[in-house]
Amino acid sequence: MAEAGVPTTEREIAETALRHIRSDNGSFYTSSDFDQLYAQVSLAQAVGNLAWPPYRHVISVVELHGNLLTILLKLSWLNARREDGLDDTSWMFFAASDIVAFHVFLRCLFDEVAGMVREMATKPGVVPESFHDIQRWLGKRAANRGVLGEELADAITSCDWFEDVRELRDDLLHRGARTIVFPERGRILFQVHVGTNRRVLVPPAMFNENIADFAPYSALVMAKLGLFLDQVARVLLGTVESLRVTGPAAIHHGHPGLGVLADWLRALVRTLDEADV
Repeated sequence: MAEAGVPTTEREIAETALRHIRSDNGSFYTSSDFDQLYAQVSLAQAVGNLAWPPYRHVISVVELHGNLLTILLKLSWLNARREDGLDDTSWMFFAASDIVAFHVFLRCLFDEVAGMVREMATKPGVVPESFHDIQRWLGKRAANRGVLGEELADAITSCDWFEDVRELRDDLLHRGARTIVFPERGRILFQVHVGTNRRVLVPPAMFNENIADFAPYSALVMAKLGLFLDQVARVLLGTVESLRVTGPAAIHHGHPGLGVLADWLRALVRTLDEADV
């Protein structure tokens, strides 16, 4: 069940993510619930007030999220270099490897979230290792939800888009999928094929019926990811006494890739408006 006030449509999700990105003198930053969690965990750890096992998983999530933003920044930068002489063949190889890396890092991030979740369990050793298996485990018995608490269980089971991420990453690493990038100037057009099957078919991100545009595709993924991480952070900040907010009310976390994400989110919102989704 969705929380009251939690955005559910793609437009609401994209707009929420866009509102969270702010700028100051050309620098871009967020001040989200997960940023607050990261700050509180780091502060408590630094002063010796927290022996909290999920600490390392929180740090890993932040690092992996930063890697995803760096990929967006690099692809935008490379795309602009095409006007300065970057040839189409090099562009297609560079972009394809970054698109694969985007999905690998995204899947790794969810493994770190799974680590956080396991550490929060009231019964050690019963929660599965992977995020996918935790989602399935939560659906098997009502008692399993109690091991994590209803709020955390709700956050995990509401992440219904994760299955598509998992399948695509497994296609890329284990099923011989090919990532193909197209030479259209000004865009990052791609598709992932397993044999003749197209694996990326996300309506607001489609250039045509066969080819996806990485900018709206990744913007939507990052918006959904941010929403999910904030849900998890609110649960932890509300239930772990040592993580209660005692520092500054607003924590800023900066990354130059946030500027690219903001541009791509604005374009995605315009596309959704035009399609009246």
